[in-house]
Amino acid sequence: MRRQGKKDGFSVLELLAMVAIIGVLVWLLVPYVRRVMENAHQQKGHKCLQGIAQAYNKYINDDLDGRRTIHPGDITQSNGEADYAQDGVQWAVVLARRGYLNDPNKYCFSGDNQTSVVEQNTIVKEGEPSATSTDAWTRIDGQELEFSVYLVAGVPANAPFSTTPIAFSRGIPVDGKWPGKEGVYGAKGGWIAFLDGHVDWFDNLGTEEEGLLVKWNGGKTNDIRETLPSTCVILSASGIVAQGIGDRTKEATDVDESEGEHEAEPDFEGHGEDAPEAA
Repeated sequence: MRRQGKKDGFSVLELLAMVAIIGVLVWLLVPYVRRVMENAHQQKGHKCLQGIAQAYNKYINDDLDGRRTIHPGDITQSNGEADYAQDGVQWAVVLARRGYLNDPNKYCFSGDNQTSVVEQNTIVKEGEPSATSTDAWTRIDGQELEFSVYLVAGVPANAPFSTTPIAFSRGIPVDGKWPGKEGVYGAKGGWIAFLDGHVDWFDNLGTEEEGLLVKWNGGKTNDIRETLPSTCVILSASGIVAQGIGDRTKEATDVDESEGEHEAEPDFEGHGEDAPEAA
């Protein structure tokens, strides 16, 4: 007689139960892992922006005659007395030349799929202090150079230290919300670095009535352009993307924007002659 022993392996029901359990675990773990990765990317972005802010803070405070600034204009205008930049690359080159920040990785956050590729370890190579090359970054698929940050040029000497932005996550949140497509973190929020070197995260910038930022001429705002005077321009890696409006009345700004709907848009592609004169 054949002895009946215990069957080897699993039954179909047991296999189905195991698959169901694994599926539930994956369903529970995937969102958690995604949040952990997003948080890690955000923290790396914070460190990068903090490095930029602290370098710029040293740059402006090392001038014995008063606060330095990076003026709007082509970098070829720079001399021993003043520095100029008409785009984010030139802004970064200024800090690198002066010896404050020579790391191209600070301008491109981990996890930002729209940013350019970093090709070398320094912005300005040793022995080439006058370099203006963009060799530190490579375009993606023939597109323009893109940083994870927007940078501010033309900050005047009397700018409030704790409330004046000098760099922030890519995107212009003029309506209080970060742009979903353009923003580094989508519409979830972004980092803002201020003149005193500190960096804060903002899910949004509040409402027009209860903004979370401080206007240049006093009061609250949710429009980052209003935190800067009209001597300031906001730079992407490839050119000027916006101008400060904080020293202008709301009525004047509305009139200009209304007229702009019927006129050709100003050329903000980074030409020095289009930039406001330095204060």
